[in-house]
Amino acid sequence: MGKQARLCQMPIWLARRFNHHSISCFHSLETRFFSHLKPVFFSTMATRKLKTAAAVIIGDEVLKGKIQDTNSHLFAKLMYSCGVELKRIETIGDTFDEISSTVKRLSDTHDYVVTSGGIGPTHDDITYEGIARAFGVGVEHHQPTLRLMEEFYKVKNPSALPMNEARKRMALIPIGSKCLVTEGLWVPLVNIKNVYILPGVPHLFEKMLRAHVAEFVDPSVTFYRRFVYTLLPEGDLAAALTKIAAETPAVAIGSYPRILTATLAEKSALHLIEKSIENRPEFRHNVSTFGTVCVSVGGGGGGEGKRGGMKKKK
Repeated sequence: MGKQARLCQMPIWLARRFNHHSISCFHSLETRFFSHLKPVFFSTMATRKLKTAAAVIIGDEVLKGKIQDTNSHLFAKLMYSCGVELKRIETIGDTFDEISSTVKRLSDTHDYVVTSGGIGPTHDDITYEGIARAFGVGVEHHQPTLRLMEEFYKVKNPSALPMNEARKRMALIPIGSKCLVTEGLWVPLVNIKNVYILPGVPHLFEKMLRAHVAEFVDPSVTFYRRFVYTLLPEGDLAAALTKIAAETPAVAIGSYPRILTATLAEKSALHLIEKSIENRPEFRHNVSTFGTVCVSVGGGGGGEGKRGGMKKKK
């Protein structure tokens, strides 16, 4: 197995497919699919404490349904790929009390906190000041950011110079913060203690988070997923899933049905996956009994969504 082999998480995706099938297939899967895993996760998870993260989505416009938050979904995927367990996502309004109390509470109980929104030039952009209050510090202009802003406006919008006080507010950050620079952007990723402050604009949030994802990576941890596609409805799977979940507490198991009629494209894709698995000996014992598709996906510090078998980390 290797000195540091870990199986940190293995959600099982049991997606409803096409038509019904005998429950005996899943019972056979239960026996074959999980029996060889138990020694792995029970011997490795007992002493492992995962790093945790929380996300705070800040903005009245989100709470009122004016815009749809997509940043938390991206953050969830990236944390999974980093080997970090996202424990909480909270959406709050643009008020000092909510921002400061929420950020302080989550900072005290998680390894990482990421905020999204509220760092623009208008009156309701108060995230920097709210987070400064959370840690009992003031705010100050970050001179390197002001210089980057001036360079940006010289090229993109010379009429905005000299910068007014509203624009300068976007460089007014908590005292003692560290600013991470993203190539091609003047907007800093502000970091104070274990809190990372990002803009709410989705393409900026994504670019900045991906550029500095190394801040969150735990190189000693890799999460693993194995997806199982079945023809069974959830009602028939429930008893077996309950039994498996009780016997394997270190594994996160989920059932996510797709209520639809299979299209020709889906059937073709399913056929291709089945063919690819036939060439992977380590999967054959699952497929031959189950009669559908069993796909193993390994994520982790090396990247999101990599395909592979049950990798061992040494």
